[in-house]
Amino acid sequence: MGNRKKSLKPARGFGVSNTIPDEELLMTQVVTIAALNIASEMMAEHDPSKTKGEWCAWLMEEAAQRLGQAENQEEVNKIMMGN
Repeated sequence: MGNRKKSLKPARGFGVSNTIPDEELLMTQVVTIAALNIASEMMAEHDPSKTKGEWCAWLMEEAAQRLGQAENQEEVNKIMMGN
């Protein structure tokens, strides 16, 4: 029998993953969170029937519904850019 070499590569899906997203994604996330917080705070001031947290959850649900209606990436991009 021949000698087998053990692979030093981790099995698929079990390696060191890149934990830091690319800069564009990170900036998009930061801006989105800031906009969501500002919008929910302003809505809570103008309509006190819901708390800031409730408005935040409502805005997230509405955004998820709207994005769920998109049929392709081009439509998602239009929604995200406000066109």
